[in-house]
Amino acid sequence: MVIEDHIIKGCQKRKRKDQQKLYDLLAPTLFLICLRYAKDREEAKDILQEAFGHLFKKIKQFQFKGSFEGWAKRLTINQALQHLRKQNRLLETEEITEQEAITQNLFFSQETEKNELLHLLNKLPERKKIIFNLYAIEGYKHKEIAEMLNITENASSSLYFKAKVTLQELYIKEYGQINA
Repeated sequence: MVIEDHIIKGCQKRKRKDQQKLYDLLAPTLFLICLRYAKDREEAKDILQEAFGHLFKKIKQFQFKGSFEGWAKRLTINQALQHLRKQNRLLETEEITEQEAITQNLFFSQETEKNELLHLLNKLPERKKIIFNLYAIEGYKHKEIAEMLNITENASSSLYFKAKVTLQELYIKEYGQINA
């Protein structure tokens, strides 16, 4: 999706009509991001509203370099993490163990449906869910995640692989064998 520059410029001038257009264009995409970090749809709606409030405050900082949608997605992820921080749901994590390192080669099939994955993600403990989202779905590196969450890279890696194993176990429990 390409957001037209005139809509962004209108939002930078606080034009309500352009703000509504931008909201209508981006809300479905950003809501899906919020769902991945929230415990339910209501919390996702709250995060989305916070994200748009923040986006409209910060939109003057957008310099038309790179994708506006990418900028908005990153801002939404940061807002979701901020929301979780306010609720003390982002806590220090443990380091990876030798046994966990052995399970690092487990993976999901690319055929795993998005709805199935979202359903299973919502069953993960908060920290695992966040790390899995940031690494596997958003594409952040463990170093970036560590900086964002104020944890070590090793803790990020450990939680990612624990999340993967837990997701696989949940998948098998609910849907049968994983097609590798």
